[in-house]
Amino acid sequence: KGERDCAVSPGCLNCYAGSILRRGKPETTSDYTTFDDVKLRKLWVTEFIGPFKRLGDRPMVFVCDMGDLFHSFVPDSFIARAFEHFADRPDVDWQILTKRPERMARLLAEGVPDNCWLGVTAENQAMANLRIPILASIKAAVRFVSVEPCLEAVQFSMDGISWVICGGESGPNRRPFRKPWAF
Repeated sequence: KGERDCAVSPGCLNCYAGSILRRGKPETTSDYTTFDDVKLRKLWVTEFIGPFKRLGDRPMVFVCDMGDLFHSFVPDSFIARAFEHFADRPDVDWQILTKRPERMARLLAEGVPDNCWLGVTAENQAMANLRIPILASIKAAVRFVSVEPCLEAVQFSMDGISWVICGGESGPNRRPFRKPWAF
């Protein structure tokens, strides 16, 4: 248990990524605990490269869609190298979502390239109150909030927020989602 398990807030209870990891399906960043160059190259190929094309638009990559780039077991040096790579690919938009905005803010104190979209998960009001102000303090062209899974009505100022994702849980143990909670 603990940080290695990734469960850091109420939204993690029925996490689809966690259930896939427990079944031992695809490789994820949890396989890269040594962070050597071979594994880094493999990570670029499996999780960063091969961006999805948006209809009529430029490519976008959802970075570590089955994990969190700012997890405590990811070395600072690895994160710095990832952002160097993002800067070297200005033709791609990099969508980076975390439940660990404190670490994101510390490591990205100077801001990020305009092609890096920074986001936080805020599944309930407590997490919104905690995470969104930290996100808003980071210099970024695009900041977004994922209210997913939306576990209750969540209120926050859209100042400095470009985009909101809202949705419920899926799976056999999903918690209820109420339509009035949607933005």
